[in-house]
Amino acid sequence: MNRPMTTDVEAGQSADCACDVLIDVATAPTTVSSRVVRPGPLRRLLRLALTILTAQYTLIAVGTGLSVAATVKYVVSPQVMARFEAISTALKR
Repeated sequence: MNRPMTTDVEAGQSADCACDVLIDVATAPTTVSSRVVRPGPLRRLLRLALTILTAQYTLIAVGTGLSVAATVKYVVSPQVMARFEAISTALKR
């Protein structure tokens, strides 16, 4: 239990051996067969659900943005302008 830790080089293995294994793993082919793997039905269903939710979110965000812009343009801006004109008129007196 209280043995000092040894490295691979001290244990008798060369440092080049570990590098060779890493290189072999990195250059290994990623496909096992030439058959095209199609996503399963659950994955397709999840992709469809995500697409629908994204479209709904986008439409709601656009609608909310347009309604806020219209509210600011037609309700808030005239009120702010009326207040500035009232302040301006009061300061002129």
